[in-house]
Amino acid sequence: MKEKGFTLIELLAVIVILAIIALIAVPIIIDIIEDSKKEALKRSAENYLKAVELAIAKENLNGEFNPNSCTIESGITKCGDKTLNVTVDGELPESGTISLQNGIIVKTGETTLTYNEDTLTYDENNKLIITKEIEEPYDGHINLANICDVEDLNLNKTIDVGEKATCQVNDEKNYTFYVLSKEGSNVNLILDRNVYYNSDSDYGLADETNKGLVDWKSGGGTFWGPSDALAYLHNATKSWTNVPNINLNYIDEGMGHEGSYGYTGIETLSGVTKIKDKEGNYVSGFELTNLKTRLPYYNEVSEADGTNNYLFDYLNIWMTDQPSKPTNSIAGISGYWLLSSDSAYNNAICVNGGGEVKGIYPAIPLYGVRPVITLSLN
Repeated sequence: MKEKGFTLIELLAVIVILAIIALIAVPIIIDIIEDSKKEALKRSAENYLKAVELAIAKENLNGEFNPNSCTIESGITKCGDKTLNVTVDGELPESGTISLQNGIIVKTGETTLTYNEDTLTYDENNKLIITKEIEEPYDGHINLANICDVEDLNLNKTIDVGEKATCQVNDEKNYTFYVLSKEGSNVNLILDRNVYYNSDSDYGLADETNKGLVDWKSGGGTFWGPSDALAYLHNATKSWTNVPNINLNYIDEGMGHEGSYGYTGIETLSGVTKIKDKEGNYVSGFELTNLKTRLPYYNEVSEADGTNNYLFDYLNIWMTDQPSKPTNSIAGISGYWLLSSDSAYNNAICVNGGGEVKGIYPAIPLYGVRPVITLSLN
């Protein structure tokens, strides 16, 4: 029987098909290999950073050791005045810097690790990336909690105190805030002006018509504290549905009046915020449910050095000898209340348009409220 083989045309067709398959498959395979290398490098970096945290924790067992940063040179890790013994499965970085807070890696662009030709850092979503993966030029804006657009003035891909943010507090309102302070993975932002509240249908940004003036305290002779100001603030901002509830757990004996009156703390439990008196008991009749905002703390606004005039914007200027004054001001709005004091002011205190923190006793209704919101970086 005669055997039949492939014709030349059939062989050519098979070769062409195989060539097409190779053209399609080879780049895909190369990309898979490259992606695998990248992921392996990221895992090595993550393991190394965890090992650094562990090494710092071990050093803490021998005494207080709380460095703010570490440097890597030629594979050797130095934190503060100590050289750490960091052992890890995987490749060690050749060089880099590590930013720390309380022994924990700060996941920002300040932390960088270099392996051969690759440098890794954290992006705005706190994910470890290889820097060359960033394809688009950085536009200087950072998304915060999916409701705020922060203008990164330092272009360091980090949210810094004093930077401006536009935040959509609910489906209808976009307001301007400034970064007030940072606490671990949380960012506190302060509105650029005071707010007012007349009713659930009449509230908003304070102006010359609606000044939002409110007393700091409740009267009655048995209790002294910022209940009026905090309740007023709650009413003015409870419609900020995009803003997460704020949990207050704050203790400060300076927040109330000296003597037998006053309070020592504020506490949020199961979404309900209450005030404690000087005996540590909850004050009867004061409960705020699903609090969205708070008053600023003293230590967040205590220093006015000419770089943070946003803290005094939209306030009437009291003092004429201030070297730098706010661009905007509203007549009749002289300041806003703070939640806490320092040892110099063991009573109600406020920020006023003169660019200072001022103690007031008795707490007369001349001041307003300026909301602070807390958002997570994660």
